[in-house]
Amino acid sequence: MRSAAKLIAGIAAVFHLGVGLWAFAAPLSFFTEVGPFPPYNQHFLHDIGSFNLGLGAAAVAGILFTDALAAVL
Repeated sequence: MRSAAKLIAGIAAVFHLGVGLWAFAAPLSFFTEVGPFPPYNQHFLHDIGSFNLGLGAAAVAGILFTDALAAVL
């Protein structure tokens, strides 16, 4: 069960880090490909990117650290 949870967390980490990096590094490309809902707002897309990068980092921390407190810190 633990290895399945790590696999799912790894998939989530790759997804969130990829989406976050894309939205943060190329917001116009992300806007045109994923959510072309006007108006275009670069600041908002940077917020989406940094939020997803944080989720991906948390998933990586959960994989690397077995202690919950260490993962949170």
